[in-house]
Amino acid sequence: MPKQPQVVGHWHTLIEGFSTSSLDFYGLVKAGIALRQIPDLTITQVEWKEGGLGSGKRVYLRVSREGLNFDICAAPFGTGYFFSWWLAVIPRILLDFAVLFGIAFAAFICLAIASRQDCSGILMAPILFFGLLFGAGFLVRYGDFGWEPTVLSMPITGFLYGLIFRPNTYFNEDTALMFRESVHHAVLEAIDTVTSAQGVRALTDEERRMPASPPPAKPVVQVHLT
Repeated sequence: MPKQPQVVGHWHTLIEGFSTSSLDFYGLVKAGIALRQIPDLTITQVEWKEGGLGSGKRVYLRVSREGLNFDICAAPFGTGYFFSWWLAVIPRILLDFAVLFGIAFAAFICLAIASRQDCSGILMAPILFFGLLFGAGFLVRYGDFGWEPTVLSMPITGFLYGLIFRPNTYFNEDTALMFRESVHHAVLEAIDTVTSAQGVRALTDEERRMPASPPPAKPVVQVHLT
C-alpha cells in the first residue's frame, strides 16, 4: 500500500462556459504522448477520492516514468470545465519494509551457513551476501523487467540503489525535465483540440506556462571516464 503522494509540481486551468468528455480528453492525451515515443513509459487510469469517507471517486490518467507520476484530471466545475495535472512521487513504504526484511533474512542465512564452516567459510559469507545484492542491483538496472521505477520509489532501498546504480547526473535530470515538458505539451494539445472543436478561445501564454521545476533532491554527479 503506497503512502500519500509527495507532490513536486502542479498545473491547472479553468475554461468557463465549456464542457467535454474526460475519457475522450484522456484518449487525446494518450495519442499525443504516443506520438512522442517517450521511452520507459507506462499509462494507466487511477481513482482518487474527491473527499473524505463516503465521498465519490474521480478518474485520473496516470503517466509514469522512473518514479515520476503525472496524474491528469479533466472535470466540470460549475458552468465551466477545468484541466489539471499533479506531478508526484509515490513512496512504497510497505514494499520497502518487505525488501529490507528479505535482505536481512538473506544475511541471516549467509551467517548461518558460514557458522557451520571453517574460517574460510566465515570470510566467504559477506562476499556471497554482497555479491547477491550487487547481482540483484544489476538485474534491476540492466535487465529488461521494468522493475527500476518500483525500486526507486522505495525510500530506503531506492536511496541505496540510487547511490550505486542510478546516481543523479546531468543526463538523468535532463531526461526527467523532458518527460515533464513532453507530457505537459501533450495535455495542452489535447485541450486545444477539444476547445477549438467548440469554437472556444485558445489558452493564453500565461495559462499555458508550465510551473518551474524544483531543483534536484540530491547533488548531480558526473562520472568522467578517461
